[in-house]
Parts: sequence; C-alpha cells; structure tokens
Amino acid sequence: MTSKTITTAIKDKGLEDKKPIPTETVEEWYEVNADFITEEFEQLEFQQLHATLLNHLPQYPCSILDIGAGSGRDAAGLAELGHKVIAVEPSSALRTRARLLHPHSSITWVNDKLPELKAVRKRGDFYDVIFLSAVWMHLPYHDRQPSFERILGLLKKEGMLYITLRHGPYEVVEGFWDVPDEELMQLIKNYELREIEQSTENDLLNRPGVSWTRFILQLSDG
Repeated sequence: MTSKTITTAIKDKGLEDKKPIPTETVEEWYEVNADFITEEFEQLEFQQLHATLLNHLPQYPCSILDIGAGSGRDAAGLAELGHKVIAVEPSSALRTRARLLHPHSSITWVNDKLPELKAVRKRGDFYDVIFLSAVWMHLPYHDRQPSFERILGLLKKEGMLYITLRHGPYEVVEGFWDVPDEELMQLIKNYELREIEQSTENDLLNRPGVSWTRFILQLSDG
C-alpha cells in the first residue's frame, strides 16, 4: 500500500464523521483505531501545532528523540528542518501508516515505549532534544516519575525537553490520565530543569473542553 493509497483510503471511509471503537486497553485502542487516529493527527500541520517549540528549536541539525511518534507528522516536520529523528512508537499499525505517509531518510523508527525505553537505551545515544507530544497522558501515576528520570538520562547536557499535557475529557477512559500541570512542575523543580517557556492553548481540533499545556525545558550543564 502506497502513501497515496492509505491517505485516500482514510478519506474514503469518512472518518471525520465516525467515533473511535472502544477497546479494553489503550494498546488495543491505537491498533484498532489506527486509521481514525491517523486521520485526526494529519488534520493539523506540524508548524501550526508546535509553533511555540519552533521559536526555541536550535537552527543547527540536532539529534531528536520523538517518543510516541504516532502518524509520523511531527517526526517528518522535524526531519524537514534538517534534524535526525529517532521516532519511537509502540503501535505497529501506526508505525506502518507513518512510514507510508512520511518516508524520510532522516527518520529511524523504533518499536518502544515508556517507561522502559529498552530499545532506545540499547542504542546508547544521547539527544539534543526530546519531544513528547500527547504522550504523558498515557502514563499512570507510578510510571511518571521513573519515565521523567529516564528521559532526562537520555538528554545531552543543556539538552531541551518538550512535553505537552492534555486536559479535559477523553474518547476512552482506560489508559488515559489527566495529569495536573502542578505535578509536572514539581518534577521540573525536583530535577532542577530550567523552564524556557510554558503556555496553555485551546485544542486546535476544537474538541469540547480540551486544552493543552506546553512545556519547553532545558537540562542544566551540571
């Protein structure tokens, strides 16, 4: 199946008028609803969605770890800016669609997930930027602090961490958590990160009651 074919197939299904299929686990939800999710993700442009980050992203080529890369939209946007991207996505259905929709020689796809990131750590690399968009909501409370520490361990000195928090209702309940800004801010304080920018925005897909907080953080050189 080509990139054009998969895009046409998604549009032909009229997914904008459908609801995602309920599942017992969040892992199943992404596999079963891969077409719906991809169509939803691809409605938004990378530059529009992450304009806040682009104001601070280094102009020179960086090594970037995109955790929870989904449809590949953001990995492709970063690669088009000249960066080398390791795109981490545990859903095989989403990885398949992402490779077809956004083929790029500067993107390497990895089957992995938080909190372990075993495959990523096995590579032995460190990153200028770690990118987590719409990921933190999938981590239960007991996994969030270990995940944060693991992520920081993969950053280069003075590396940048970009993380978004979703607030509001979800299509499904299991496997989704509304994480308070204050909880992440406490982790930022505990690990002595520098906050470059924090902003709150309405949902660009106009989902009722949904908003996002974006954090741009920097690791100290100590």
